[in-house]
Amino acid sequence: MVQFPAFVNGQPPVVSLKEYDDAEWAQETAVDNTPDGYVAVNMNTQKIVAKFDKESESTLDTIFNSAKKQYVSENLEDVLKQGGKK
Repeated sequence: MVQFPAFVNGQPPVVSLKEYDDAEWAQETAVDNTPDGYVAVNMNTQKIVAKFDKESESTLDTIFNSAKKQYVSENLEDVLKQGGKK
């Protein structure tokens, strides 16, 4: 079983992208964007296991924005149908 990082004062630890990339536990997580910033979520329990530091935000913003644009371009017809445009 993967050992996730310990919480600090009841809160998920704050990690950098480098720490996340090097962590064995990262393969068991997905990165998500929340109102409080980017987090790593355990895919089995859906619980937050770490938060990303402020320095990671611009890189993660770029990745998420690129992924959203790619999704829309690959699924434009479905997106338009859902929006009532087609």
